[in-house]
Amino acid sequence: MLGSSFMRGRLKNETRTWEKKLNDMSELMEEVLKVQRTWMYLEPIFGSGDIMNTMPTEGKMFNEVDTTWKTTMKGIEEDPGIMELAEKENIITHFLEANKKLDRIQKSLSDYLEQKRLVFARFFFLANEDLLQILAQTKNPRLVQAHMDKCFEGIAKVVFNDDDNVLGMVSAEKEVVDFQKKIDVNEGDKKGNVENWMLEIESQMISSLRHLAVKSSACYETTARTEWSKMWPGQIVLASSQIFWTTEVEAAIRDGELDLYIQKQQQQIEDIVLMVRQPLKEQERITLKALVVIDVHARDVVQRLIDLQISNIADFEWSSQLRYYWEEKDTLMVKMVTAQIPYAYEYLGNSPRLVIT
Repeated sequence: MLGSSFMRGRLKNETRTWEKKLNDMSELMEEVLKVQRTWMYLEPIFGSGDIMNTMPTEGKMFNEVDTTWKTTMKGIEEDPGIMELAEKENIITHFLEANKKLDRIQKSLSDYLEQKRLVFARFFFLANEDLLQILAQTKNPRLVQAHMDKCFEGIAKVVFNDDDNVLGMVSAEKEVVDFQKKIDVNEGDKKGNVENWMLEIESQMISSLRHLAVKSSACYETTARTEWSKMWPGQIVLASSQIFWTTEVEAAIRDGELDLYIQKQQQQIEDIVLMVRQPLKEQERITLKALVVIDVHARDVVQRLIDLQISNIADFEWSSQLRYYWEEKDTLMVKMVTAQIPYAYEYLGNSPRLVIT
């Protein structure tokens, strides 16, 4: 309208007045909606006493914004006219200041979450909302259960006793693996700091699986393989089996006895197949199915070595296979060609994906 050449005198002044009112209303609504979005995000967070105690300065600022927001909304409910709201003294200033405070609160909150994530890096896999849900309920450590599978590949939940001690880990397939030692989530600096006792869960996962790998390997040579395969978690059975397969194949290559060794492998496969046909516990059956697939692949590899008349363990056809070795200080190394990495003991549960791994 103001662009019209007919806009003159009193009409032009009146139109400019309306232009200013509309611009003020537009700016006010933009700031109100911005406050609303941020307030809705932060209100359940700062509704927790634990977060308020952890971030008292930000909590005080949020309370100030919360008071402004609720007072304004109550007034709008009583008198919903936008013109009256826009004409209130300093109303736009209040909302501009509220948004500045909310921006500062969000930055401080992001810095706080960053600190937690730097202590326990797996928290980077969690969205801010999920991590805040955990941190806001430090008095109830069991709430972390809902997010455990986002932090660990194979841990669906952990085992708590009545005293809130963590005793072990459970896979999605309900395989239970006990930790070497219990974790008291209320001990020392772990109390109220979920990142500290989650870090200890990670440590216990690694040390417990390593301990089981050492024990299962020692037990392998003194126990019938069919019985041995039912004594350990599925992941440990497959890893230990690969260790002995690697050792035995290399011994057979050196001694020129691959033909004899493949007969032994065939017998091992037949023994496992017979077991699978018998009544078994669910976890045992899952483990044995995976073990059969691994054993068949291992037999096929040996057959190829025989066909190619391999007589040296440095031959590419053998070195290109995925091989497991116990080395110094009970370090389990995984090798293929020139690559070699230590086994990480990341718990993967008891599922068919172990075969691919």
